[in-house]
Amino acid sequence: MDAAQSADAPPSNTVIIGIDFGTTYSSRMEVIASWESDLHSTSDEEKTPSAISFGTNNKVSWGYNISLYAEQVKWFKLLLIDDKDLPDDVKDSVKIKEARAYLKKHNKSANERITETVSRNLVNYSKFHIVITIPAIWPEYARVRMRNAASDAGMLGKRIAGDTELSFISEPEAAALATLSDMQGRSDLKIGDSFVVVDCGGDAVDLISYEVVSIAPMVDKECGLCGAVFVDEAFLEVLKHKFGKKSWKKMDPETRQRLVHDEWEHGIKQTFDGRERSWTIKMPFECVDIQQMKKGGGQPKVTLTAADVRAAFQPTVDKIRGMVNEQVLAVKTTNGVDPKYVIMVGGFGRCKYLLSSLKESFRDTEILQSRGSGPWAAICRGAVPHAASLRGLAPFSVEVQARIARISCIVKMSENRCPWKHDPADKYWNDDYQAWKANNQMDWLLKAV
Repeated sequence: MDAAQSADAPPSNTVIIGIDFGTTYSSRMEVIASWESDLHSTSDEEKTPSAISFGTNNKVSWGYNISLYAEQVKWFKLLLIDDKDLPDDVKDSVKIKEARAYLKKHNKSANERITETVSRNLVNYSKFHIVITIPAIWPEYARVRMRNAASDAGMLGKRIAGDTELSFISEPEAAALATLSDMQGRSDLKIGDSFVVVDCGGDAVDLISYEVVSIAPMVDKECGLCGAVFVDEAFLEVLKHKFGKKSWKKMDPETRQRLVHDEWEHGIKQTFDGRERSWTIKMPFECVDIQQMKKGGGQPKVTLTAADVRAAFQPTVDKIRGMVNEQVLAVKTTNGVDPKYVIMVGGFGRCKYLLSSLKESFRDTEILQSRGSGPWAAICRGAVPHAASLRGLAPFSVEVQARIARISCIVKMSENRCPWKHDPADKYWNDDYQAWKANNQMDWLLKAV
């Protein structure tokens, strides 16, 4: 998703670019839905795949420009996190490539689309402010690595209008800002109402809770690595079992990708809501026993039942349901009542089966799930107005008044010695103050809740 927001106020124009750099899909803000593609399939989507392909002769393809069946690198966003901070099942799935190659292509495309939208002259003489969304629980070192990747990709290079500014906002907060903005003016929202935003992405699920016109957020953010890609991997295991090891091994990688793309990504995955039904899939010809076909057996088929599909969804859905339950209980502990709404956003947040599962589990809280592109693009839609508000370029009617700290921050200091309070080992004489002091004391600048 591509976005540019400009302001004509002095001293200069500013173009704000919001980037939702996802593990499986990425977007930029203004909804310029014309992603670069040399292929026949459409690229008019709010997001582009977070994938890159290193072909022959140093040719690099990215997003929708990658052939459906070409070898491609995904999940490279997770390379910004140390192995010790990743679960074992995620660590084993990551392929090693630098994020900067993808960001370089992403940045080039963004500049081209923005220029087409507002003119080359305005772009050249406008300051750039890039805001990148990041997962709620990313450690501080990952922000530094993301900044370095953006710099290496040329996103922070010198420009006529001045240095490009880079800032970050957590993904659930950006999604919450977009969601709150969408809900403005509703008569059923009043002061004191609370709600939980569940951002279900490709790799992770972020949750955050807010109270309307009050200290916000109410409870700490949560993040779990239990996104849509884990459902995809589980479905592959179901297919392998149905086809059988011998038939599965006969298929080349392109045939497998075509099968998953046609039957799963654009079929079963989007429509499954938990109800009993079945799906029939024809086995590719390379899996077929020729002698069996000569006997009149026809092209073999496999049948998937609702139980088969449910088995692929259930581990991930159960994890999400557990996280939502913890967040709902935290809101009730803090506020005394259940949250009024649980609002689902993100690509996997549009999943029908996830919606029905949450509705079944949380009967006292209404589960909201918008249709269309709104939930998928919520993170990016909240990022740009947030940055514009920070720069004073445009009033954003929804803002976060306070946040709950995830970490504590202290400074080492000395203070006047108190015999009953301080360790004798910390006692020393300060000539400047002509007084006994206690060294190695702590001053809490910020305390985690």
